[in-house]
Amino acid sequence: MKKNFDTLVCLKKNQDAGFALVSTLLILALLGTLTMSAVTLIRYSNAQISVSSELSRSHYAAEGAVNRAIMALYRDIRLYPDRKLGQTDYFMMDSERYLADAVIHSFDVNDRRVRIRITDANSGIDVSSYSPE
Repeated sequence: MKKNFDTLVCLKKNQDAGFALVSTLLILALLGTLTMSAVTLIRYSNAQISVSSELSRSHYAAEGAVNRAIMALYRDIRLYPDRKLGQTDYFMMDSERYLADAVIHSFDVNDRRVRIRITDANSGIDVSSYSPE
């Protein structure tokens, strides 16, 4: 009877050892999954922050470009009160002219190169989203 009991105790210890191994592997798999999801979430958050800050920088650069174009228009009106559209020869000027003639002007705003094109209401741009079709 003693030998039978020792065999049962030995089998029970082997089964407990197998259960401990399986439960340890399951816990490690769960921790690995949680770690990978945390790393993925952090990478996604960093990308989202980067895109958001880049969008803010672009917004302020565009706003600065518009303000600079308005200032340049006022300066051009003050310097050249007799200005006429379509009659300006840009190659003969000492300084760059800012007229509403759809010429592309480029300059730096906040360490970014921006390009602007100044047009007026008579230039044919329709912002009313009317479609004749």
